[in-house]
Amino acid sequence: MRMLLASLVMTALAVQAQSWQVTSSFGFGSTAIHDPVRDRVVVLRTQAPPTAWEWDGQRWYDATVPGMPSSQYPPRAAFDTARGKIVMLLQGNTWYYDGRTWQLAATQGPWPTDQSTNSHAWDPIRQRLVYYFLGSVYEWDGVQWHTIPADLGWPLGWRAFGFDPVLGRVIATHFNGAWSAVMAWDGVAWVHIATAIVPAAMPIYGMAVHTDPLRNRLVLYGGALQGSGASGNLWEWDGNAWNLLATGPARRHPVVARHLGTGRLLISGGDDGANVQFDTWYYDGSFHLQSQSAQPCVTTMAVDPVRQRIVAVGCDDDRTWESDGLHWTQMAPAPAVTDLVFDPVQNQLLGIDNDISRPALRTWAWDGAAWTLRNSNGPGWMPRQGLCFDPLRQVVVAVGLQGTWEWNGSVWVARTPANAPAVHHAATTATAVFDAAVGRVRFITVGIAGAEEWEWDGTNWTRATTTGLPAAAYGKLVIDAIGNRVLYVASPANGPTATWARQGNAWVQIATGGTTVVSTIAPDPFHGQLKSYQQGTWASFGGELAAITRYGTGCGAGDVPTLSAVGRPVPVGSDVLLDATRCPAGAPAAIYASLTTANTLLGGGCTLLLGAPVHFAVAVTSTTGAASLALAVPLLPQLVGVDVFWQGVVLQTNGPLLGVAALTNGVRLHVGN
Repeated sequence: MRMLLASLVMTALAVQAQSWQVTSSFGFGSTAIHDPVRDRVVVLRTQAPPTAWEWDGQRWYDATVPGMPSSQYPPRAAFDTARGKIVMLLQGNTWYYDGRTWQLAATQGPWPTDQSTNSHAWDPIRQRLVYYFLGSVYEWDGVQWHTIPADLGWPLGWRAFGFDPVLGRVIATHFNGAWSAVMAWDGVAWVHIATAIVPAAMPIYGMAVHTDPLRNRLVLYGGALQGSGASGNLWEWDGNAWNLLATGPARRHPVVARHLGTGRLLISGGDDGANVQFDTWYYDGSFHLQSQSAQPCVTTMAVDPVRQRIVAVGCDDDRTWESDGLHWTQMAPAPAVTDLVFDPVQNQLLGIDNDISRPALRTWAWDGAAWTLRNSNGPGWMPRQGLCFDPLRQVVVAVGLQGTWEWNGSVWVARTPANAPAVHHAATTATAVFDAAVGRVRFITVGIAGAEEWEWDGTNWTRATTTGLPAAAYGKLVIDAIGNRVLYVASPANGPTATWARQGNAWVQIATGGTTVVSTIAPDPFHGQLKSYQQGTWASFGGELAAITRYGTGCGAGDVPTLSAVGRPVPVGSDVLLDATRCPAGAPAAIYASLTTANTLLGGGCTLLLGAPVHFAVAVTSTTGAASLALAVPLLPQLVGVDVFWQGVVLQTNGPLLGVAALTNGVRLHVGN
């Protein structure tokens, strides 16, 4: 284990205790490339923070590695068949990516400054990356760029580039409904294909173009239609005409690529002309929804400590989502709740339905499967209300436009203190948290009178006399469990989001940036951090708690081998013990490790749960069918934040894996403090 973890230092992300760190992001994918060497569809997003996501045939997973370059402009990327890597042009620099590392190959290239992603293509016959910009063609030969003045002949915006395997040429197509043209590039000049047929119904921009290696055809999907609206049409080029194959979900700016392992043409992301979409579809003769909005937009989220899940409600789609701190799972439909709070007395997550069109604040309970209406006779509409649980008095406290109310587990009770904060209906902030240091509810509101801070002792409100309270437009109070302190994360109307800590009677700024949506901050029970999320981007704050979790399922003939771990994976030379049980007696077994997870179906009900697994150790099970492996975590602070995933294989007579073996479940070791 010492050698393995030491090799991970270069890829470890050390989490700073006093800063927000973007931990993963997936929104608009700038481009999608199929990597035939690893059989992965790779989506690159270079806008900060840069991210790489890969599709393994079942799901997307974050494959971002340190050193990925970023830019405000989208990349021009393709798979270099001569070198077996992804090649990417970004701000004049040329990069190669092999799935593990980014390597800078050249710095003297063209500098794309437009937002189009359909102005380049890989020519596998000439083994060149062809890129067109402002009347010139640029070609990358694997070593350097060549500039070829080659104006297309018309002052047009050439919307769709792609390699046509029928003609053996890169072609460029222009659509605008009334007039269109197709040109082919032979390495020297553009040749007009005068007989080309381009239907008027084709999109004019924002489409995805992909050379389909399975059908050996150039395909085009989605895009913006002439006038307005998004297209859901899938087109195929036969060497002379664009032909309509099928119609799927309407999307502008989607990504499209064929995953050869499943034979499916993958369509993901983009917008439908109104809203950003994060769902994934595939086409195999008809369209199928593979995953529904895997990276949702959420309005509010909170942690369910009993079920160890972060629960969120979608922005405008009335969906409930649950997360393990990295990946989202869509659950049951949700009422239009705007705030969430956990009630440990009832062991329920409460959702507050705060709608101006309804006469009262309605209260819902979430049990992990469905929402149940608990009460509909609470206070009226309370925009930007503060909501928190008071553990001393065992009540949920709500304060806002309608005054102060408390939830006793079944009904809302109005409180009438002598003094109370005046919350304006146009307040930009109203946030509350229980401050254990003083045993009171702390409340901050920002309205027409500026920023105010109050404390509630269960009987009366007292105006706090702290200094340094920021007059930010939007803010949220949260508890940093690691530092055992109250934090205030606030976002000014103009300026970066910042984080303040309450120290004595003063607010002291301790961090800047990291999270932009203060309404979606919740504790992450898996990492001991605060997490913020919005539309594909996770940001985290605080230390990293060491954790061991099991995931996935194994397979076996009769008994299914089980892999578990005990210990605490912290970088102080501590030991973690991997235990395999329920295995055949006296059977050879092996353990594999990886930095990423996967969900690759192997047949016989067996699933490979590791991405790019590395063989780690072998053993022979005991007479009781058990085997153990001691792992020493070295004293390397850089390892904090690293996940290492494990899975075992054991020989088993008539086992489901190729008739000779069985697999265990997976185990995740999260190195922390």
